[in-house]
Amino acid sequence: MKNLKNEKSHVLIALFPGQGQINPRLQFSKQLINLGIGVTLTTSLSAFSKIKNLPNVEGLSFSPFSDGYDGKFQSSSIDEFHLFYSTIHNYSDYFKNYVAKDIIIELSGFPPFSPIDFPSFVFDDVESSNWAVKSIKRQIEMLSSEKNPRVLVNTFNALKVLKHVTMMGIGHSIPSIFLDDNTFRADMIEISSKNYMDWLNSTDKGLVIYIAFDSYSEISSQLMEKIAHELLKYGRPFLWVIREGKNGYKMEDKLSCKDELEKRGKIGSGKAKGITALRSSLELRLSQMVDHSKTLRSSLVIREGQDGDKMEETLSCKDELETQGKIVSWFSQVEVLKHPSVGFFLTQCG
Repeated sequence: MKNLKNEKSHVLIALFPGQGQINPRLQFSKQLINLGIGVTLTTSLSAFSKIKNLPNVEGLSFSPFSDGYDGKFQSSSIDEFHLFYSTIHNYSDYFKNYVAKDIIIELSGFPPFSPIDFPSFVFDDVESSNWAVKSIKRQIEMLSSEKNPRVLVNTFNALKVLKHVTMMGIGHSIPSIFLDDNTFRADMIEISSKNYMDWLNSTDKGLVIYIAFDSYSEISSQLMEKIAHELLKYGRPFLWVIREGKNGYKMEDKLSCKDELEKRGKIGSGKAKGITALRSSLELRLSQMVDHSKTLRSSLVIREGQDGDKMEETLSCKDELETQGKIVSWFSQVEVLKHPSVGFFLTQCG
């Protein structure tokens, strides 16, 4: 890379239109610019129009393109639709999931895996998860077609002890944005006021549990209700980020115990980065982990829904929740994770 300083180079970076993809690309772009390389970031117009506070620095330019959905379309009801009837089709998903419960997956160089060891979208027949499976499949097919493929991964030095795996660490585990310039960033979602940081500052070291799901998956109101009652059951303060749904709808407002919970912790609507359905094992793990330390506080994160709906409004115990915790809409995940009061976090990715 250092050899490029004396050359007039320019790099085009395609930006996936997702909240968790923006700042890593910007930080990578910044490193290239520091080497004297010009950078152009490109993404769809519909995504580009949603990105807030893009940095303005010499050497960095933006060139969005049209994908045919330039933010001019709104969701609407379907006037006419066709139903496809098939006995086998109607029952195929049931048998697929039934068999998957006890299946054993064997991969060369790894111990046997069961479905619970994989991300939920691998075995969930939910339409919103299809894109992930298809994307992974395409990547595997592409790697299989190459003679000597190379893969960039997030890693740490301890993984180097694996035999037959050649890897070289290329950077820090902590995003560079938190090592130098925290202002060089942009977001598709408005970050909540940072009163949650004041709350964390008032909490003893290592007592907070942080639970978070990604920016695309969905969590059912039934599961939200179960998690809320578990929090009340153990009576620990928490930080819960719940994303908004359509038209600013607050999902936590339907919690039967919301007020009680908000007395003990915090509830919010997203992280700078949901899950189609958390399995019963997750609820069990949450109970076991909280029970392991009676002094632990909990920080539970659930993102906003589509069109700004507040998912927490669906919680029947919302009033009880608000007496135990605090509700916010979005925050910086790394900023929270590095806080000394956070002693544990539970997430499906990242």
